[in-house]
Amino acid sequence: MARVESKSLLLRIEDIYKYFRRNVQREAWHLAARTHQRLSNALISRGSGKPIASFVVWPKKRRRIYFANVPRGEVTFEIQHRDTFIADERKSIICRFGFITGTKRDGAIKDFGLPRGSDGRLFAYLGGGKKVGNRYLQAAKITIPKFQKWMYVELDVPAERLVNLEKVRLYTRPNVGLDVHARVSRWVENNPVSTSPAFVLYADIDVNVVDGSSVWLSSLASILCHLGQCILVSKKDPISDIILSNVERRENLLIISPADFDMGGKTLDVQQATGVIRALDDLLPNVRYVVLRGTDAAAELSSTRQFRGRSIVYLTDFYKVTDEGITITAERKAQAKLITSQAAAILTQTSAIATKLREIAPFPFNQSNLPPVIPDNLPEVSGRWLTRTDGQIHIGYAGKINPEWGIVELLDWTKRARSEGFDVVLHIVANKISEAAGGKVQSGFRSDVLTQIEALKAQHHQSLNREQSMQLMSRMDYVWCWRPASLEDHTLELSTKLVEMAASGARCLCYPNDINRSTLASDYPYFVRNYDDLRELLPETTSPSPAIGERIRRSHSLTAVRDRLEREVFRSMSISQPRRICFAGHDMKFIHPYLSYLKSIGHEIVHDAWEWGKAIDLDRTKRQQGWADTVFCEWGLANAVWHSQNRSEGKSVFIRVHLQEINDKARRFGPQINIDNVERVIFVSRRVRDQAVKMFGWPVAKTTVIPNFVLTDDYRYVRKSFEGQIKLGMVGIVPQRKRLDRAIDLLAELVRRGHDASLHIKGPRPETLDFMHGPGRRAELDYYYELYRRLENDGKLADRVTFYQWGNDVASWYQNVNHILSPSDFESFHYALADGVLSGCHPLVWPWEEAPDLYASKWVITDTASAASRIETFRQLSNSEQETELEQNRLLVAGKYGNEHIFPRLNEAIGI
Repeated sequence: MARVESKSLLLRIEDIYKYFRRNVQREAWHLAARTHQRLSNALISRGSGKPIASFVVWPKKRRRIYFANVPRGEVTFEIQHRDTFIADERKSIICRFGFITGTKRDGAIKDFGLPRGSDGRLFAYLGGGKKVGNRYLQAAKITIPKFQKWMYVELDVPAERLVNLEKVRLYTRPNVGLDVHARVSRWVENNPVSTSPAFVLYADIDVNVVDGSSVWLSSLASILCHLGQCILVSKKDPISDIILSNVERRENLLIISPADFDMGGKTLDVQQATGVIRALDDLLPNVRYVVLRGTDAAAELSSTRQFRGRSIVYLTDFYKVTDEGITITAERKAQAKLITSQAAAILTQTSAIATKLREIAPFPFNQSNLPPVIPDNLPEVSGRWLTRTDGQIHIGYAGKINPEWGIVELLDWTKRARSEGFDVVLHIVANKISEAAGGKVQSGFRSDVLTQIEALKAQHHQSLNREQSMQLMSRMDYVWCWRPASLEDHTLELSTKLVEMAASGARCLCYPNDINRSTLASDYPYFVRNYDDLRELLPETTSPSPAIGERIRRSHSLTAVRDRLEREVFRSMSISQPRRICFAGHDMKFIHPYLSYLKSIGHEIVHDAWEWGKAIDLDRTKRQQGWADTVFCEWGLANAVWHSQNRSEGKSVFIRVHLQEINDKARRFGPQINIDNVERVIFVSRRVRDQAVKMFGWPVAKTTVIPNFVLTDDYRYVRKSFEGQIKLGMVGIVPQRKRLDRAIDLLAELVRRGHDASLHIKGPRPETLDFMHGPGRRAELDYYYELYRRLENDGKLADRVTFYQWGNDVASWYQNVNHILSPSDFESFHYALADGVLSGCHPLVWPWEEAPDLYASKWVITDTASAASRIETFRQLSNSEQETELEQNRLLVAGKYGNEHIFPRLNEAIGI
């Protein structure tokens, strides 16, 4: 009987499989998935965005989750759990993707941008991620080229360990879209922006909520609007003037918000907001500084060097206060290192924050104080406590309410004081109550607070702006600025409302931590540790010392802070002949620091964005060309063809050529460039220049060779240890000519010789790049898959190669590498080699053409064996001999290619 049932079950599965293949109605998919669930312990999600409740993945077992109606575009598969081991181990969970619609494997590899496992299925490791409270979030992203009725994700735990997952979901991140540049361009055209904005201001702050953060935003807007025209990128549409009405010189403030992108009522996330900032900088020629608040936004903006030396960053959220004190995650440390290396200045609220940042940052950075700013015309306190006769004690609180900011104690202590005969009247100004604090959510907090406010008959004001709120607080007997010891004993920040009200002469109830003592005085009479301290003060009728308010006003007033920041940070640079330059190109990563430098000293710069082989918006290109007096084409591709063929009278056209312009795919553009309309062609390599001149027939007189520049301030020498593990570094393994196989051969040779060695690779893997899935790249992609299989099958190498995602954190990455490799077949310059040497790495260069001339012949090796021997020989040197050689190497690179030498040569070449 059992055999018959088994056979019947197999027949049913076979029938279901036929339905799959025929792509039948939705009911058939449901039936198929439900049958599969009974057979293999699968789960079904009714929608791609709805989370699935908790479940267990058993060790050495797999579990499938089916998702219905998955939209096209980038989707994220995310798991949530509390298992530290799983979060720390990069390969602890494998997720495999499958599509019931019968997606062909080859097509999947091409379209979805994920690696293929030995079984042919797409897969990703769920390692790393981020921690929110005591939970870990780990995710994998996949691009869905077309709508999928059904998709499954199969989870596999290779370790002998079960995993409790609290939540699993598949979702799409809301996005302005790939046309963010076009949307910003339309906004610029439709607003009286012209060319004047000098500042862009952004903070992850709601302009409709009154709290210390929004007060900061209005204060910074006032400072910037005194110095020039400013654009505020608002994460939400302003629905009231409660914050922005406080901005001085409001006529200089332009606001761009979600409604300007047809996203009215929605919220710009950090990625969208920074995309808007980049587009504004591309389109507005006089943007000199971008002022940001927030670690995530600043790190995102620093992911390229577009704003190198022009971002002014206010940092407070890189640390958290927990029960154990101050904690800083590894992710936050990495972000802080990146931000401090790129910013023109870091603004810190207190000296304690500056000290903590310097403990993290590997190199010195420019820093300036930005304490809480108070208006110049602070309202004077009434001093009613000196003349009161009604017996009432009025206590006021103004700001956002959350569980950690003392509102619970204010309500509880008020109730207790009344029970002891004190007639306490509460005044609360708050239009936002948050249940989240310290990464935790206290469910029911909002309703409890509102219930207590009503029970105490407190006056709750929800629509007062900053000026009105301060006027109300100035009439209080006491202003509540108290926060519990669990926060105050560890925080590095100073309360904005405490500064405001203490400066106005109010009696501020606050906790006596070190920061408050240094601000107010160690003997400030209104320090409160507990209810007993408060009870002692309630009958108090004395006034605070006027000297406290005067001292705070001198250092915190808007005028005082603005004047100091103008001297220290926003220094005005005047040049006698500012140039209007349009930089045209598809990839600006090699020229961005130069653009940023030109903008910082007063030149007017716009970016004419192109695709590799065609224009993006030819109408915009024509407008920018008409505005500029100089066009600089970065890359001699389609951009250079159009601008050389359409040069306007009196305009100068310059082209900078790298290497790809003379390669097979791109050499078709050279003959189309009208060299007669080009002022000069700048080559980064003499060899490339000679080949281009021969290939395209360009006159040598119109060419010059100026090598790529390196950023000596970004890549700084750090003494490394060469006594432990041999850490080989390689930046960029695409295209095939980068010769990853040579790096793996060297690793294998070192291991064969008995050394503890590892290979560290920074940059995108080829299977994640769209262009690598084109028909002409199939053999090249197979080259990489063969190398992956080699690593997986060689037990001695499998765990010795680590891949790191691409990012603008390469300078920090070099600190963990001690030998930098340049194994390419050919290069025109090889930034990775130069940057690694600047960072103190020992170089090994395979004999590509020009390497001995560009760098040094002693860096060049002949083959794998000689590379291994070179490493052994170097490690046998004394520490002082190693130090001398590495310092000489750095001096060679910095002396020939440092930006302080190359920028003036570029200026001279284009007539600046």
